Amino acid sequence: MGVDEQVTEELELMLLLKAPGRADNGDSEAIGRRLAPLLQGSPGSSDQRVLVATSDQTATPDPFDTLVSVGVEDEHQARNLAQAIRAKLGDGPDGATDLHALLVRSRWPKPRVQRPESGSRADAGVVMVSAMHRIAEPTQEQFDHHWRDRHAPLALEHHPGMAAYQQNVVEQVLTPNSPAWDGVAVLYFDNPDDLANRLYNDEESQRIIMDDVARFVDLERSTTVIMTDNVAAYARPGAS
Repeated sequence: MGVDEQVTEELELMLLLKAPGRADNGDSEAIGRRLAPLLQGSPGSSDQRVLVATSDQTATPDPFDTLVSVGVEDEHQARNLAQAIRAKLGDGPDGATDLHALLVRSRWPKPRVQRPESGSRADAGVVMVSAMHRIAEPTQEQFDHHWRDRHAPLALEHHPGMAAYQQNVVEQVLTPNSPAWDGVAVLYFDNPDDLANRLYNDEESQRIIMDDVARFVDLERSTTVIMTDNVAAYARPGAS
């Protein structure tokens, strides 16, 4: 059984980066304020959500600590917007700040429901971001089909605390020397407790999920980062 046939897929620009100046502007609220005029003015974005999320750890060995995601119309717009964001965040041509730009085909097996904006970081949700490489055997198409048709229903059944679930299939890696990720999973939780204590129904649920993940994801080459989600501050009116 696959995901609901009504689930639509849309193109998004997804950036996974190391945020510059973490001491002054490294949290999602500050980054969102800096990017808001740029993102809100992008063509075709009037009815698109914008997500900015950052890790609460100021130093991490992971290849990224921040996620920026916005809807785009095509590859050309994605490339131009990625370049503008890079300049806005102070990332120079020397590559001092790692920034990985991906054109993704995004779908929502469990759509996001907008939470009221509280203006408090303490009330922000939590996002689990997994940048994934597929295992050697399946093709990209087989990876995509397994993720959508086999894994998505399992995730909906066995992640009781998950408030929303986004699958992003990588169509193109737009930045040179970036990892050739095949997909980026974004799991949303309304609060840290739901992630810590309600990620799985029980140990059997955890086993079922991990056994299935191993069928299509190379866990050793993939990266998962927990971030703070302030998407409500940047979501479009009526977005979900």
